[in-house]
Amino acid sequence: MTLFKTSLFVFDRLDSTNDFLFQADLEEYPLGTAVLALSQSAGKGRSGRTWQSEVGGMYLSIVFKPSYLDGLTLLGAYCVIRLCREQFGLKTELRWPNDVYVGERKLSGVLPRVKFLGSVVERAVLGVGLNVCQSLESFPSELSGRVATLSHLTGESLHVESVAHRFLAVFEEEWARYESVGCSGLVELCQPYLQGRGCRAIAAGPAGTGRELGVIDRLGSRGELLFQDGSALENLGVEERLQVLSPHMESM
Repeated sequence: MTLFKTSLFVFDRLDSTNDFLFQADLEEYPLGTAVLALSQSAGKGRSGRTWQSEVGGMYLSIVFKPSYLDGLTLLGAYCVIRLCREQFGLKTELRWPNDVYVGERKLSGVLPRVKFLGSVVERAVLGVGLNVCQSLESFPSELSGRVATLSHLTGESLHVESVAHRFLAVFEEEWARYESVGCSGLVELCQPYLQGRGCRAIAAGPAGTGRELGVIDRLGSRGELLFQDGSALENLGVEERLQVLSPHMESM
């Protein structure tokens, strides 16, 4: 089991913390380095989407070398869920595959990337975006009512760097557990927080398109999404997002 203590570097602005550590010289920024940007000009989301990265959010990436590749997204999401539940009293849930929600409002997103040298893993970079203290009015109008921040939900005056240190303390503990028990152990931790269990889900595409997925059952042993009809979903399409249909929505 590999243990490390993270070292945090803080920048006022970067293109992307994920890109920064993916390309960084590991002698200058060794495994265990975390980079926090107070804003980003080219923040990354899933499938190349842009992550809104104005001042007030936590835009953090960590570089490490994992023993397993399955479950890296769950590792980041679970750390956010645990931080928000234990330290802020928020009922955070996993919106599969890589987002953390409070109800129908998105609070956080996670993006892992792995760099290989030939067939050998050189490094993994786990990017975590967490809305901390932005004004809700600073988000694009199309996200109105669909995003949340820690300060808005808790009523607390929070500082991004302090939240980053608290997140890293949780990550160090969960990294050690992940290295010990692997993805299947992490899945069991995440299982109670999977959003939409027992609800229908669709893969929503652009311009109102979508495809029926089924009724969400649970997470599989590698972090895939399992449905009550026995089918499984490994990944969403590039332009798709998971939409969970509540019983109220289905009756409309």
